Amino acid sequence: MKSLKIFFSISTLLVLFSACQETPPLINYKPSNSVLDTTFITTSIPAAETKNILIEDFTGVGCVNCPRAHETLKALKSSYSGRVFSIANHPLNATLKTLVEPIFKPPFVSKRDFRTKDADDLLTYLGSSNSLPTGSINRKLFNGETKWLVSDLSWSGYANTELAQTSSAVNIDTLSIKYDASSNELSIDLRLVFTQSMPDSQYLLTVAILENKIIDIQEKNENGSTIYIEDYQHDNVLRKVITGVYGDLLKAKYEPGRVFRKRFIYKPTADELKNWNWNTDNLAVIAFVHGNATKKDVIQVKATYIKL
Repeated sequence: MKSLKIFFSISTLLVLFSACQETPPLINYKPSNSVLDTTFITTSIPAAETKNILIEDFTGVGCVNCPRAHETLKALKSSYSGRVFSIANHPLNATLKTLVEPIFKPPFVSKRDFRTKDADDLLTYLGSSNSLPTGSINRKLFNGETKWLVSDLSWSGYANTELAQTSSAVNIDTLSIKYDASSNELSIDLRLVFTQSMPDSQYLLTVAILENKIIDIQEKNENGSTIYIEDYQHDNVLRKVITGVYGDLLKAKYEPGRVFRKRFIYKPTADELKNWNWNTDNLAVIAFVHGNATKKDVIQVKATYIKL
């Protein structure tokens, strides 16, 4: 069964001419060669972007029903082109061991181990689970639910509810990722602009690296029997959360024209490179703005592929 689916160091403050539309008092700036972190107000407030949604899929290579969840994701992405984004989280979790650990049932043997501590921490943060597949739709606690994680059988309904909201309170108008092979560093740049006032709550930004088009084995339930798909395509696999795993606080008043500019430099460790064996051509970065631990809701999300 083949599958073809496939960087500002500041030494002085600049005086801006009156013709400039942005007057940026630099806030939260960290003087580092690797991070740009500033916020300011622009008088040129853009129109609100279309609101996208994030589905955080907790999955495993030994989970026979997880391919069913992946098909649900594909269908939603097809129906709502460019508005549905997903992350495949493979947690390190003793309770889910048989579902998430690499397959070793000769001749069926996994080539890679997709599990990460970040995925495990997120599983706990969003409500934990004793079974897979499960996932979060925009990190929203829907009526009647006791956890942010819900069965994949509920994803379409809840996703359609979220997709009915067509206007976003924040635009992610710049998002790019580049890889420097000489330094083995990933550079991620983004710019956020709030298009409306938001409640006096806390909003955070999460940025993560994903890998696509990984061909490896996957167990699947087919007509009540377990089969092994040796050339299964694993997409949107979480590799690393670049911000804090639960996000970085956006420290300013959330008002129309509020801009946040950020740059992240990430250099994988030797162990990460060895264990992931990633193909840089297939890397992507996903960024999303969301609430805090009390109200986790995602208000906008975008992803983009690497640019070499």
